[in-house]
Amino acid sequence: MRLRLLTLVAAMTAFAAPATAAMSDVYESDIVSARLVAAPNGVAPGVGVISAGLEVDLAPGWKTYWRSPGEVGLPPQLDWSASDNVVDLAMLFPSPERFRAFGIENYGYEGRVLYPLELTLAAPGAAMKRLGLVLRCIAVVSLTSAPDP
Repeated sequence: MRLRLLTLVAAMTAFAAPATAAMSDVYESDIVSARLVAAPNGVAPGVGVISAGLEVDLAPGWKTYWRSPGEVGLPPQLDWSASDNVVDLAMLFPSPERFRAFGIENYGYEGRVLYPLELTLAAPGAAMKRLGLVLRCIAVVSLTSAPDP
């Protein structure tokens, strides 16, 4: 089993516009691609919380972990300190899959997963000019390189 620590840096700009989704550029590596998707492409007056998502697409044989991964791995963590007008960020987790590595049951995802995000604005209704996220402590397991005996 291989354990890797990945750092994903993504930036997304939100502009005042009609109600269409805003998407970041795609971050790509050999084993993962990821992008941010925001439900609104702008901030309406008085709105204090924005719904968004972190879409992660893993290469075949790779997995990422749930908020409570089990005995192996670390849950994903987000650092939003490089963002403008964001005071808090809640990362939510879809229902995970169960998988085994080294005879230990773990919880996580393979293929594509969309992590829902809730962004709390420091100044409700004010534009969010930059959303800079760093995805840290995401442990990715390659089950194809070292299968469970």
